[in-house]
Amino acid sequence: RVPYQGSVNLHNTLKKLGVSSELHIYEKGGHGFALEQNRGDAVKQTVEDWSQALLVWLKKQEIL
Repeated sequence: RVPYQGSVNLHNTLKKLGVSSELHIYEKGGHGFALEQNRGDAVKQTVEDWSQALLVWLKKQEIL
């Protein structure tokens, strides 16, 4: 497990510096699961939600 507080601190620092940032903390999923689809039903929805949230954010940043 990776402590979530490091991500919270990074997000807060980026916001203070005016850098566009969003933070989503999911109950299930694990570290480094990226866009992997074969980790079982317990994390399937999390993977799909996370990847969609990423695409929305990238579009808002005009990266996609």
